[in-house]
Amino acid sequence: MVSTLAKRALIHVGPPKTGSTSLQVALNASRATLRGQGIDYPKIDETPDHNNLWLLFDPTCEIGEFAPRRIRRRSDVPHIQARIEADLRACISGGDNVIFSSEAFFD
Repeated sequence: MVSTLAKRALIHVGPPKTGSTSLQVALNASRATLRGQGIDYPKIDETPDHNNLWLLFDPTCEIGEFAPRRIRRRSDVPHIQARIEADLRACISGGDNVIFSSEAFFD
């Protein structure tokens, strides 16, 4: 019997100052429990939120409030993009459902 695994992505678009950080901390702390339920809350670029993902969609945008803390200059972006892409590929290669959460998605 051949089975197909469908991956679903739930994307939390949290406007700033609405409790998104509390949600992200709780999801981060519950990774093992979530994984047991077939849900992945990926650790992307070693942060509990997914604010860094904006670099994949708009690498030329301003480095502002939601930029990865390691970015100090524009030349840092390609290295960090590569790491984020690798983390994301590892996450989506399985059959789990996935949750992403970021205030940066709101803008």
